[in-house]
Amino acid sequence: MQFSVAIYSGVICCVVLLQSMEFRKHYNADELTSTYTAPEVLEKYYVGGVSGYDKEGCPLWIDPFPLLDARGKFVTLTVNAVE
Repeated sequence: MQFSVAIYSGVICCVVLLQSMEFRKHYNADELTSTYTAPEVLEKYYVGGVSGYDKEGCPLWIDPFPLLDARGKFVTLTVNAVE
């Protein structure tokens, strides 16, 4: 019984991996970081950002939420500007 569950889990993992790779290819996700430019509103008025990296190399984000004008950001940004 345990052996068949392990095989089934392996098949599911392969399917999910293939779906993920297909998604990345379809939406050109690998080149997004090099080609994306943020809208002017975000570059001028966004408070916070990456302050450094931890021991494992993960980025440390600082987002001071009391200073973040979420309503203003949603009003000024359009769907096309974020895409």
